[in-house]
Amino acid sequence: WFMFWVATSGLPGKVDASDIYPDSDGHPYIPLFLNLRTLLCFAAGCGMVPIVRFLDYSHDEDGPWLGENSEEPKAVFNKWWLGTDGTYFGVFLESPWPFVIMWTTFGASTFFNVENAVVFGIREIIILVNCILQGVDAGILIQQNLYAGNMSGKNSFSIPFVILFMALAINVGYSAHWMAIILSLPGAILIILGQKTVFGARKRGDYTMKNNGK
Repeated sequence: WFMFWVATSGLPGKVDASDIYPDSDGHPYIPLFLNLRTLLCFAAGCGMVPIVRFLDYSHDEDGPWLGENSEEPKAVFNKWWLGTDGTYFGVFLESPWPFVIMWTTFGASTFFNVENAVVFGIREIIILVNCILQGVDAGILIQQNLYAGNMSGKNSFSIPFVILFMALAINVGYSAHWMAIILSLPGAILIILGQKTVFGARKRGDYTMKNNGK
């Protein structure tokens, strides 16, 4: 239904960069773009999915830190910059850096306009900073606390996670005379609810931390 709604609402042949809402015979529609910004957003947004899976799986299966894993209880931020030892997917993919890179790429895409020209503005910089902070918060701060079994730490960093996602939805929704918020705000809410489900259901999730690892 969603794809049908988007497709029937789009008139990409009538898009003009100077006026993305030309005369459409009185019918509402969504301008659709296929440009460098779209491709970067799509690649980075989809790229986060397997990367998060790499981190989650390694942590859930108690993958050892790169070099050591003898601490009990585990230190929350010991060697976080290295990640786990690469047993399952390799050292790089089990580190936090791919996730941060994907979020940074997603934020940097905003510097390209619909005509693929580079544009620097306050809003674009805010979105980039927002995305980098989200990558650090979700990929490092929350993940490390989950790995260490620190429920209070995980909950503390989940608050900025929600705030950053809502702020990003609002900043992105500003596009197209605020009409883009029709997609960005519900999307952010669904992502937050999805993450809450994941945190509750995974091996190193809320249930495990509340029940002494059982």
